[in-house]
Amino acid sequence: MDYTVETSPNIGSSSGTDVGDGFYSIPVNGLGYMIEYRWYVNVTDGQYWKHKVYTFQTEHLMVFNPFDHGWLYRKNITIDHTKVAGNLEEFPVLISLTDVDLRDKGQADGDDILFMDGAGIATRVFHEIEYYDGGSGELVAWVNISSLSSVTDTSIMIYYGNQGASNQETTEKTWDSGYHLVQHLHETTGIHYDSSRYMNNGVPNGNLDQNALGRVDGADAFDGNDDYVNMGDASSLKMFDRFSTSAWIYPTGPGSCPVTGGAIVMKEGGYLLARNTDGLIAFALTNDDPGWQYVVTPYFAPLNEWTHVVWSYSAADEELKVVINGGEHIYTLYGAGVIQDVHPSLNEFRIAGRQAEASGNQYFDGKVDEVRLSNIARSDAWVITEYHNQDDPNSFYIIGPEETGP
Repeated sequence: MDYTVETSPNIGSSSGTDVGDGFYSIPVNGLGYMIEYRWYVNVTDGQYWKHKVYTFQTEHLMVFNPFDHGWLYRKNITIDHTKVAGNLEEFPVLISLTDVDLRDKGQADGDDILFMDGAGIATRVFHEIEYYDGGSGELVAWVNISSLSSVTDTSIMIYYGNQGASNQETTEKTWDSGYHLVQHLHETTGIHYDSSRYMNNGVPNGNLDQNALGRVDGADAFDGNDDYVNMGDASSLKMFDRFSTSAWIYPTGPGSCPVTGGAIVMKEGGYLLARNTDGLIAFALTNDDPGWQYVVTPYFAPLNEWTHVVWSYSAADEELKVVINGGEHIYTLYGAGVIQDVHPSLNEFRIAGRQAEASGNQYFDGKVDEVRLSNIARSDAWVITEYHNQDDPNSFYIIGPEETGP
């Protein structure tokens, strides 16, 4: 057989004629960081021909001084430890700001925005950009802080002003492995893409408004009739031992079901978080009765206001907990039982609507933002800090003056 192998960008190539079956090695050199490479492989025996294309992407440069790699400017971001409820690891901090220096000196698409854990030679901090407007310098980003202290302030650096930089985002590494779903709901049309590593993307259904103003950035607005977002029934969404789910909600009506109102987040054959027709936050699970066990909290989620709701479950403790607005209200149910999948043919995970429409058409009426699902029960410290950060990001940190590289 004859073969040729080429790479793009070129890091090595090779060819051979009249070769037999076996393994052939091709040396490569000159690999760069954060570059996608393609291999073009062609093989023929003179009668038949085979062509394959393979791709891989190299990792980021992790420890370096950005000023030595083309960045020209930086600012210090100091996180106020009094807003952190406990020492946390791998915590995604919301950075929301409008900065004319980013606008005037950075790339128009924000590709050169970079976060480091210190000045000089330091370690890259993984981040995801949810929104960036190069015309105004408005940035909404999530930054994974490896160690966030409740005792001393934590500082990171934001670098910008590198016109030759490729995209510095690392979305899948911004969210720890416990996150199985991170839906920002900021896409204004089409698919809602999951930021977690599990790729549980959502398909909008009905007449929902994907271009609604959210609590953090964009959100979806649901009319309470027949619209919802469907994440499907992937195995990564099936959690019966322990989990946490959270969302910002902005109710504008009672919902479609005369009993349970509207489902905020629901995994059919598992669990449900809802706002009932009396405006009260309610939750339910399919336990070992079997059947749905509903629990209604005394918390009234007001119309036309944002409320942050976190619901966690532990089968080992048979405990359900709902935390409202960062601990302003906490409701715990002990002896909740163990979740049983009583609807094996109905397993979809949905936002703002229930899959088993015949049992109540539980559609939520209002806006929903920042829906998350974890396969662990997030701690109170995590939930409270999350609320402080998202409710008022400007008071969560202080941004220092611009520093110019040498």
